[in-house]
Amino acid sequence: MTGLIVFTLLMLSVAATASSDMSVCAAWCVDNFVPPGQCIAQAAQGQGPCYTCGPFGASPTQQLCGGACVDTAFDSNNCGECDNVCSAGTFCCGSQCIDITIDNNNCGACGNVCPSDDHCSIGICTCNPGDCGAVPPCGPPSNCGCVRSDLFDFLNIGFCGNTDVDCSTAQDCISSAECVGGICSPDVCCGRKVCVAAGECRAFEP
Repeated sequence: MTGLIVFTLLMLSVAATASSDMSVCAAWCVDNFVPPGQCIAQAAQGQGPCYTCGPFGASPTQQLCGGACVDTAFDSNNCGECDNVCSAGTFCCGSQCIDITIDNNNCGACGNVCPSDDHCSIGICTCNPGDCGAVPPCGPPSNCGCVRSDLFDFLNIGFCGNTDVDCSTAQDCISSAECVGGICSPDVCCGRKVCVAAGECRAFEP
């Protein structure tokens, strides 16, 4: 008998809570939708806007914007808040307008983080060219950048060389003695030492 009484009281409590929640949702629907009928009907099932971006919404980034629930963490027309439109070329990532072509933490897509030794270039995580120290600009051509040679690395000598290398066809090497008219370099993002043309630019020592 005691168990039945407890069960009955529990059910009455649940019913009272559900009724209270429904009253809250109904009032919110009336305030935000014209007509509010569909919103109220969905709320009666524990669904719809009231449970997405309304009083009982689970995510703080879900907001009612222009009569619809939107995730302001990723909506480029409502980024961070309603009506905050990201400028052309940027996207909403984590409630901020981001240029995903150059952002190391959102490279090419929201949340795509480049490794610490890479940088984001045109939306692709690209490994950084070799660090030859404080060096002067290599000048033209545009693909002429700072590279190291295995033979001269211990002297901290850098070379202006061709950093735009096709890794699939590049010649593997162990030392620069194997590279005709170039140097054996680990700095062109192939994941291995390859021969690099370095004759078109002058050598330098930082």
